Amino acid sequence: MQPHLKKKQVFDAHKIILVNETFTFQTYNVDHQVADSAATATAYLCGIKANYGTIGVNAYVKRGKCHAVKGNNVTCIAELAQNAGDCLF
Repeated sequence: MQPHLKKKQVFDAHKIILVNETFTFQTYNVDHQVADSAATATAYLCGIKANYGTIGVNAYVKRGKCHAVKGNNVTCIAELAQNAGDCLF
């Protein structure tokens, strides 16, 4: 008799959907499984996912690569409201 061979199970956090996760929001950064507050704020307020340790820029900017910021800034909802003449503060 041959021993029973089990298939190796692969854990993929991108494919897991929690019961209460019915919206399109995902809780990870572009380059990390665990999100930080800066990149999470960018995703929430600007609608663009960001890399770990960055804020207000798109995924083309990596943490610590300040030379890449120019041209990769994103517009947040507060900036859109201010440009429209709505008072936020």
